[in-house]
Amino acid sequence: MLRKRTTIIFLFFLLLVNVFLPAFLPSHWVDTFYLPYIYAPLGTILSSLSGVVSVSLWDSFWPIFIVLVLWSLMTMIRKKKERKSAAAHILIMLLFWGNWFFISWGHCYGRTPIDQKLGLNLDGLEKEDVVSAYTTIVKEMDVILEENEQWCAPSDSALMNLFTMQMHDQHIPLEVPLTRIKRMTLPSLYIGSGVLGYFGPFFNEVHINSLNYAKDFPYVILHELSHQQGVGSERDCNFMAFIIGANAKDSSVRYSVYLNALPYFISYFYSLPEIERKPLLAMIPSIVKKDLRDRHQWYKQKEKKIASEIQEKANDLYLKSNGVEHGVMDYGRYFGMIIVWINQNRVSTI
Repeated sequence: MLRKRTTIIFLFFLLLVNVFLPAFLPSHWVDTFYLPYIYAPLGTILSSLSGVVSVSLWDSFWPIFIVLVLWSLMTMIRKKKERKSAAAHILIMLLFWGNWFFISWGHCYGRTPIDQKLGLNLDGLEKEDVVSAYTTIVKEMDVILEENEQWCAPSDSALMNLFTMQMHDQHIPLEVPLTRIKRMTLPSLYIGSGVLGYFGPFFNEVHINSLNYAKDFPYVILHELSHQQGVGSERDCNFMAFIIGANAKDSSVRYSVYLNALPYFISYFYSLPEIERKPLLAMIPSIVKKDLRDRHQWYKQKEKKIASEIQEKANDLYLKSNGVEHGVMDYGRYFGMIIVWINQNRVSTI
């Protein structure tokens, strides 16, 4: 019991260090120390090892963890003499995996925002800026549809190669080599709660839901690969997925990221008077409108409302507890970033 007590004290102290010490460190410590000296080597090892198997270690971990906790709880109830030992066992597990989260990836939430790295000025956006970026996207989608009669999904390896190339071109270091994109073990459960993809930090795994709307796959995969590169912010991951996809040679990838961006523009236009809104919405090609409707209907049919609400609240709490001020609203905050980026760079293929 003395050994367990010592372990608990050590792990508790380490957790306090992980939670509170970053507040006293320079704001750039994640970029200059944690990412290159802790996350990159550790993530490389974890990704290489977990990439050997096709099954999700993250999905396998949670049932085992829950069974062990329940077993210890049952021991506490049934065996009075072992209550302290069982309670210590639960506490050690919770403290260990709490620390492992921060060490293996959690500190990435303190990374310097991408807009600061790329010098994007998000202040003072006007309606004209939004319309200009929107026009560029719609025209590009129109060209894609004219040149391609059928949408063709790119392979996982093609997307990983694209991601690696674009990270280099954007002068953003590739922290962890890309090894494998895994499919979720229980896709119907996740799709019902609105989870299209996720990054499992304990074993450095990228997951994608096999039940996603077909044209969402490239965008979601690029988003999750961004998490694997040490980007915590959902806003920044959405933005990285957009600029990487928008600069792809593969028109299907470009179409995917544009399709995911359009609803934010449409939502903005509904704040305008009808006389201004109608001609803007009329610019959207009919095939794109159909894809937007089909996409909405696809997820609506698969949604399990209670599960979706629970997942959204849990994700909101998780993000806010890790310093993401806007919680789940952070996903949509890349809207201003893509407007500035499009208007500064225009969309060019390489």
